[in-house]
Amino acid sequence: MKAIYTTVANPTLANTIADLAALLCGADIADLSANCAKASSQVDKTMAAGWTLVDAAASATDRVISAPDVDGLTQKYLRLGGTATYLSVMGYESWNAAAHTGVNPTNGGTALGAATNSVKFATNAVQQYYVLGTPRYAIIIDMSAPSFYIGCFEFTRMAPWLKGTTYPSFVVTTSSGSGLMSSGSNSLCSPRLKSQASAGDLIGLTPAIATAGSLATACVRPRYAGTSVAISPTSPALDALDQPFHTLMPLWAGQRIDGGSSFPLGAFMDIAETTNTGASADTLVDASGGKWHILLGSGGSSGAMALRFA
Repeated sequence: MKAIYTTVANPTLANTIADLAALLCGADIADLSANCAKASSQVDKTMAAGWTLVDAAASATDRVISAPDVDGLTQKYLRLGGTATYLSVMGYESWNAAAHTGVNPTNGGTALGAATNSVKFATNAVQQYYVLGTPRYAIIIDMSAPSFYIGCFEFTRMAPWLKGTTYPSFVVTTSSGSGLMSSGSNSLCSPRLKSQASAGDLIGLTPAIATAGSLATACVRPRYAGTSVAISPTSPALDALDQPFHTLMPLWAGQRIDGGSSFPLGAFMDIAETTNTGASADTLVDASGGKWHILLGSGGSSGAMALRFA
């Protein structure tokens, strides 16, 4: 779903939030409140937004929506709120609609509507927002300053801070005016992640994901109220069983052929040492059907190392 949402000249916070939540839950423009300037708003639902309203009374103004993660293990819970000057979002591990409370809020507990996790709003002027949604993400962009946005993104459970867990696999973020997801005070915040420095989880001091080190391998650091405390592990990241997990970016390799061109071999999955098994540049298939490509050995004729590909 993609939409342009335009307000009337004197929008209310409650109606604006209700309308934005409704669009992410599949509403048509005609379904929105009188807060919406319908003639200058539009929605394209070629791709379904995929979110569901789970609490229409999280507060006097706020709404909570949810969408399933792609693996079906958990839900993304996103709270839309704000103040007379800002709109913002907060993620949760779970949400109790009867009690109007959630578990492990993102953004380090920073209040909804704080400047560090928001886009602009005003009750005395026309507002206009891009609204983008699929079951994998929800984004609200301030059209008066398009480098500012709020929203959430799902990410893979193969990440070391989630591997083997059933924790929510999403992050809440803002652009902080840079047009990019920030790794500073507006970090990629998640309700719960495995600590990458010691046994246990990161909660309470809301965990955030930042990039660091060679190959931009991802590490995890806690953040609270706009303050980041960096964790720079010198040892490998830890998986759900607190065992070392070597983080690698997705890597592809190609076989060079005459004329300098190459053809792709596939995504790199594993590595092994070989002894007297084929020659360099050979591709072998193991007993389990795994495809291995032998690299050039030190002698130039027999393989000393092999890579397995997906």
